[in-house]
Amino acid sequence: MITKEDTRVYDSSYFVRPTYYSSGTTVIVAEEDAYDPGKIALKAGLDHEQWSLLMAFNGIIDPIEELYPGSALLIPSISDIKRIKQ
Repeated sequence: MITKEDTRVYDSSYFVRPTYYSSGTTVIVAEEDAYDPGKIALKAGLDHEQWSLLMAFNGIIDPIEELYPGSALLIPSISDIKRIKQ
């Protein structure tokens, strides 16, 4: 089950309200983001700390080895996030 802890932002230097989609969408990995899954999560409309959810949803175990520029990642919908967290 998704909890408030999953959507909390810890860095007080910025405020990001995560975007939860009713259906899945995609984000393309840019060259400068290939080694930073947190930046990819931000571009996907999620919180920086939710990069692990994004990777888990896409079946990525090691982002450093498995992310390549130009790769398309599926962004989970809110129902997908709830399913992942169970």
